[in-house]
Amino acid sequence: MSTEHPGDEVRTPELVWVGHGAWVARDPELSDNDARRVIAYIEHRDHRVDVVWVRERRPVSCFETLRDAMHEVARSCGEHQQASVADASRDVRSRSALLG
Repeated sequence: MSTEHPGDEVRTPELVWVGHGAWVARDPELSDNDARRVIAYIEHRDHRVDVVWVRERRPVSCFETLRDAMHEVARSCGEHQQASVADASRDVRSRSALLG
């Protein structure tokens, strides 16, 4: 039996290679001209993986493997989607209250 709930699915970010040991993680659900599409800059160096967050205000994260880094980026991508849905729902309720 599955324990997943609607909205709990984690989207897999796209990785775009930008140079030796460096990638940009992008949200595949957003259009190319949407600034929120870029989630993070990822760089593998000195036996670690650094994630510089672009879409969120977070300190640089450090991971032992690219897999661990990508798991956190994917989780962040899902959290952003849930926050966006909650914001949109709140905006609709606010507009309804204003309109009477």
